[in-house]
Amino acid sequence: MNPRRVRIPVAIATVLVALGAGVSPASGRGLILGFGDRAFKEAGREVALDRAVSANAQFARINVAWSSVAPTRPANPANPADPAYRFAEIDNAIRAAASRGLTVLLEVGNAPPWAEGPNRPSFDEARAGTWRPDPAAYGQFARAVATRYSGAFSPGIGQAPLPAVARFQAGNEPNLATYLTPQWSGGRLEAARLYRELLTSFYEGIKAISPGATVVTAGTGPYGEDPGGRRSRPLAFLREMLCLNGSSLSAAGCSRPVPFDVLAHHPINAFQPFRSADHPDDATTPDIGEVRNLLRRAERAGRVRPAGAHPIWVTEFWWESNPPDQRYGVPERTQARYIAEALYLFWKQRVPVALGLQVADDPIDGSNPGDTFQTGLLFADGRPKDALTAFRFPVVATKKRRKTHVWGRAPVAGRVTIQFRRDGRWRTAKRVAVREDEVFYERVRAAGRSVRARAAGAQSLPYPVRRGN
Repeated sequence: MNPRRVRIPVAIATVLVALGAGVSPASGRGLILGFGDRAFKEAGREVALDRAVSANAQFARINVAWSSVAPTRPANPANPADPAYRFAEIDNAIRAAASRGLTVLLEVGNAPPWAEGPNRPSFDEARAGTWRPDPAAYGQFARAVATRYSGAFSPGIGQAPLPAVARFQAGNEPNLATYLTPQWSGGRLEAARLYRELLTSFYEGIKAISPGATVVTAGTGPYGEDPGGRRSRPLAFLREMLCLNGSSLSAAGCSRPVPFDVLAHHPINAFQPFRSADHPDDATTPDIGEVRNLLRRAERAGRVRPAGAHPIWVTEFWWESNPPDQRYGVPERTQARYIAEALYLFWKQRVPVALGLQVADDPIDGSNPGDTFQTGLLFADGRPKDALTAFRFPVVATKKRRKTHVWGRAPVAGRVTIQFRRDGRWRTAKRVAVREDEVFYERVRAAGRSVRARAAGAQSLPYPVRRGN
């Protein structure tokens, strides 16, 4: 597809995503943004959510820690009113996000001790909440979550029903031992088999209560290790989960297709976003096409249900910045450029939803800085980084033959002015009418070392024109 302009109103894009519909490469494509900030559940959630809205976010990914909500086994686990449940913090987070117009994605994981499997090894081998979670119990908890956030459940007499949630994610990064163990057993990728059972039970639990809900798989981590390690490679994990390693669905554990509406991946780059992973079974920002090829193969083989093409969402991506992270961070302006380039590559690879990790950095803990993240668009004290501008108003320009292809996402409605810097001055090359949060893609016959865009008081960062495909 080489359209002169590619646009889609956010409202239309949201409907497509809600239905789990794939976006045809021949149609306009939007890009819905958000965050999965753990601060959404903490004491500073109001500030964090306000900052997310100011960054033009539309999604809030909120974690539901099963172990915290159900520290003891409920007598009636499918009933969200069971006295063993502790949903208050999740209720508050969902109310706060919904009141700001944010779409909530609930990520449900981390099994309580009573729902883990037998013969649990030491914590060094299996972190709490990861050891062979019980799929049946997970499915019952999914029913409770879907019921509580169906839009019809009141948490107490005389209280208004809780907001409805229509998007649910079955855990996080199951190809990492941080979230699911064991990864390997007897030379077999055991975590993929375990996760297939957990996902099936979760899907059926959610759909039993909310048939129209969107169920998203856990986002797979981007890098892995050789067999026997604590991280399995994402494409190897997905092949096993989707039963593509065997010759038929009659293979052990593959008697039924795997159910989900959206496949999620976390294409977190250790380097710059245009660099593919070195190992063919790893997948970073430019490798989402490899994930899609594998998914389409599974769909054609009838190993995914419901039938049809399933979209791929990015439910986590990030780079840390220096300052403040002097060990792992990239320079502040580099972090901003990487974010803009990642958003462009997601759009180019037909990803309709992309979620950053943090709105603002964690405060650095001098005693153990490795336990904090500095991936935010703002510093911990609230000062904006260049990354905030890059997230709100990303612009990427690529020189192709005699034209420069300028891609961006407008933060406000009106007219976007595309400018090139030449002979020490910014010169206007084109003006484009846009809606708020709308993607624009223009082919401009103009020259210059860098490009920027302006729109109704907003201005992108200058982007150095790159050569490429």
